[in-house]
Amino acid sequence: LSSTLIGPAQSAPPPPPTGPEMPAARTGLNMKCAKYRDKPDDLKQNQLKTMAQCMAQDCEQSMEEVGCTYVTPGYGGLCYTNPGQNWCSQNPSSSDCVEQTKAQGLWQPVQQLSFTGKYKDDPAKGDTNDGPDFSCTCAYKCSYQKSSNKLRCASGWKLLGAKGSDFEIGTLYKNKPLIIYDDRNKKDSCACICGAGNKWTGK
Repeated sequence: LSSTLIGPAQSAPPPPPTGPEMPAARTGLNMKCAKYRDKPDDLKQNQLKTMAQCMAQDCEQSMEEVGCTYVTPGYGGLCYTNPGQNWCSQNPSSSDCVEQTKAQGLWQPVQQLSFTGKYKDDPAKGDTNDGPDFSCTCAYKCSYQKSSNKLRCASGWKLLGAKGSDFEIGTLYKNKPLIIYDDRNKKDSCACICGAGNKWTGK
C-alpha cells in the first residue's frame, strides 16, 4: 500500500454576517466535537485526544451521504450534523455556515488551532511543542491499533491534513515502526491524531 499526503488546507474565512442566524436546534455537532466545543478539557493531552476523536467522526461523516459541506466558523471548522447541513444548504449566506475548503475534493482536518487549556510540556522529557497551536492528520479509510502501532487501511487510503505528523513519520506509539495492513473493511473508517512538534495524540 502507498499513501498520498493531501493538505494542509485552511478553512475558508467566515462570510460577512448577511444571512440569518442559525437556530440553536440546528447547531448540532458529532459527539466528540460537541464535547470539545462545549466542555474542552483543561489538560492539553486530553484536549488533543478529544479533538482527534472529533476529527475521526467528522472524517467518517464526510464519507456518508450527509457529507460535510458546511462547518462552524470557529473551532477550526467542525462539521455540522444533518440538521445543520440541511439548514446551511438553504441559508448559505448565514455567517454560521462556512463552506469547507477541500483539497482534491476531500474533507480536511483542522489546522493551526489554538490550544485553550493548561499547556504542560516537560523539556526534561524532550517535549518540543512549545507553542499554543496544534493541527490534525487523519488516515482516511483506515483504523489504528495502538498496541501494535498498526494502520489497517482500505484501497485508496490517504493521509489528510498536517505534514510531519507521527502517522507520516511512522513512530506514533513508543517509537515502534508503523505497520500498514490491507483491510478492505476499513473503507468507511478514519483514524486521526492531533498535535505538533514531537507530541501527537490519537484516540
